[in-house]
Amino acid sequence: MNEEDFGEEYYAELNCANLGTDSFWMVNKVLASIFTPNVALFLSILIDKYKFHKKRNSLTTDGFFYETIEAMNDKISLPQHSQETCIKILKGYGCLETALKGLPAKRHFLLKHKPIHDLHIKGKSSETYLSYAKQVNTELLNCEITDSYKKDDDGTVYRNPLNLLRRNVLQVKTNNKNKSILNAKAFSGENPPQHKTILPRKANNPLILVDTSVPPLVRPEGVKPRFSKLHKIKRPTVTFDIQQIIDYWIAKGLHIHEEGTKSFDQAVIYITKAFNATLLEDFVDPKFRNYRFSVDSIKRSIDNFYLAAFDNKYEPLSINTKQLLQRMSFKDFFWDKHRPNDENKSHVFKYLSKRKLASESSLLVMKDTHPRCTKLVKDWYHQEFGGMVTEVSRQQQNAMILVGRKIEEFLVTHKAKLDMDYGMQINCNRDPLTFLVGELLRCESKILRENDGLRSIFQPSWLISENMLTDRFVYFLKSERTMK
Repeated sequence: MNEEDFGEEYYAELNCANLGTDSFWMVNKVLASIFTPNVALFLSILIDKYKFHKKRNSLTTDGFFYETIEAMNDKISLPQHSQETCIKILKGYGCLETALKGLPAKRHFLLKHKPIHDLHIKGKSSETYLSYAKQVNTELLNCEITDSYKKDDDGTVYRNPLNLLRRNVLQVKTNNKNKSILNAKAFSGENPPQHKTILPRKANNPLILVDTSVPPLVRPEGVKPRFSKLHKIKRPTVTFDIQQIIDYWIAKGLHIHEEGTKSFDQAVIYITKAFNATLLEDFVDPKFRNYRFSVDSIKRSIDNFYLAAFDNKYEPLSINTKQLLQRMSFKDFFWDKHRPNDENKSHVFKYLSKRKLASESSLLVMKDTHPRCTKLVKDWYHQEFGGMVTEVSRQQQNAMILVGRKIEEFLVTHKAKLDMDYGMQINCNRDPLTFLVGELLRCESKILRENDGLRSIFQPSWLISENMLTDRFVYFLKSERTMK
């Protein structure tokens, strides 16, 4: 009986017995010489996997079995790209087929046991075949194996597993007749490589390296070379309204870009968008997207921004935050695309409303520069509202701290009109600042006694309100003959 008569099962049993591995990495020398050790080891693992599934009757109806990339990597430490290279080489020799099957899809293999057995036997018995396989081994690793076909003398077309037509090499051969033959082997497919014959150059037709048929143009002496003008990008126009805003920003002493720079042009574009109600078109909240700014509204926003950046009486109270605002550029004031939230993306929109006084901060407590005045205010507050108030909030505490600063400004402003010597002598208080704070608290107590309804809604910030310091307190001091 010839080997031709044996079926696929026969060769499968032979491969499982001779080429498989159980507890060790066993690489067949012949296959390692034909392929590489990695490819031979990869094939041995697949043969073991085939034997494993066959014993458990878990092969598919057409003989496929699965082996994942992770499992193969755990077994022989081959990453995905190395496994793909092994699969590509085995497919080129006709020893393997792959498919994606199942849910979720897994990588399945189908071993072609007859071609594997033939390669093993021929490589074991034929030194010529083995040396030929060694020669093309490196090329197979660096190229994609494609199918090609050969035709027998009788016209039968069959598949050639060793397709070595894909090479990126030009072999130059010279025959005895001094003819240069370029053998191009960079082709793939069914067509054979073509040979192009190049005849030697004749002696009577020398090679012309420089074309002298047309004389070069000579530039006259003293004439400068002419260059083509590049297309210039049209810069945005600075209108009268835009120039007003730029001048107002400069008058505040804030940072401005140099005219003609890209940042300056971008700021002009943002101002134009603010006038056309398209500056806030990227806002999440759609009700602000069509907001149209005017020259007055932008100037008001710049005023409030200046208060927040330089005035300690207004929020933010953090010195670091104020320094960041002072360094803010003109372009980023209108639109900062790097900000993730809408609140800080457009400062011109954020600072339209007047900034809160530092006394109204609900998070931070101001620095107390006049502790004696603050103590007077706190003692008075607890005495007046001891039965009603159990806890002082941070806003109320900041308002009490600001009383000393406001009274100090009041003293400087009305110093020429104040006559406090007699009052300070009666109260045994030689400090004009604490004396005025005490007079302010007496004035507020009088107002509360005259209006009982105000006691339930009183806030310490009333002590430093504009109406109190410019009207009521002045009238009270004049009535006490402390002010002219």
